[in-house]
Amino acid sequence: MIRFNKRPFNKVVLNKWKREWFYFIDHKGMLFNEDTHPKNYTSCLKDTNFLNFFYKNIRKNETGEFEEFGYISPCWGEMNFIDVTSDLPANSPLVFRHIICGQEGEKDYLEFGGDLKVHF
Repeated sequence: MIRFNKRPFNKVVLNKWKREWFYFIDHKGMLFNEDTHPKNYTSCLKDTNFLNFFYKNIRKNETGEFEEFGYISPCWGEMNFIDVTSDLPANSPLVFRHIICGQEGEKDYLEFGGDLKVHF
């Protein structure tokens, strides 16, 4: 049994997933299928809705499977294993691509994934 979220009111438990997918996130935050070569802007995944869903579901890989992939993003019974570039100091799958400065009185925010934003 695999637990992805430890909060008791929002548990996701899977016995085994239907399919396994393998992805790579580079130092610019671009997402690729692991087998894609060359890895550049023309070959990265760009669909905003897919990227938002994928990034919202990222968590540490505690499945005991494919431990060389440090993160996962579960999706409807399928498991997406994520490798990140070793060039990232924190070895993190989140790369903020833009800093957006708010107007006077508004908050600034960082953008990542498709068009996800976090205020700071």
